[in-house]
Parts: sequence; C-alpha cells; structure tokens
Amino acid sequence: MLPPFDVSSVLDAAVIEQSPDRLKTAISAMYCTDESRLLEALIPLAKPTPALLDKATRESAELVEAVRARFPRVTQAREMEAARERAISQELER
Repeated sequence: MLPPFDVSSVLDAAVIEQSPDRLKTAISAMYCTDESRLLEALIPLAKPTPALLDKATRESAELVEAVRARFPRVTQAREMEAARERAISQELER
C-alpha cells in the first residue's frame, strides 16, 4: 500500500522528478479520492505571494493595454456594447 499522499509535495521537485511509473502509481492511487478534501488542501497552495500577485496584476494590465492598442476597433466595439448593456440595465431598473 502507498503512503498517504501529501498534497504539499506537489511543490517538491524531488516528487515531480520521479520516474513516470512512480508518478503514474501515485496518481492512480488518488483517482477515486474525495475531490472536496483534495481541493481544501490544494487551494492554500494556489495563493500567490504579494509580490507574485502584484507582478501578475501588472503584467495582465499591460497585456490588456497592448491588445487594446493593437486592436482599437475591437476595443471600441466592446466599449459601445458595454455602454449599451448598461443603458438597458438602467432602463430596466426604472
């Protein structure tokens, strides 16, 4: 029987660098696991550090700005559609 899987081990290079057969065995043992419990363990590992969150936010904003600069007509069309949807929503609220 395999030892219980430690979710935090997914960040350990030694675990990741195991042979494909060992990884397949570990993954297969987890196949019917309770996904809710697994997610409870994984979600804290997915929380970025403040520095990583700042970097991702900054780079995402830069990407959006670059796309908008490259495709101004698409951006204008989306802005017009959003304005139209806001106007319809406001009219429905009255």
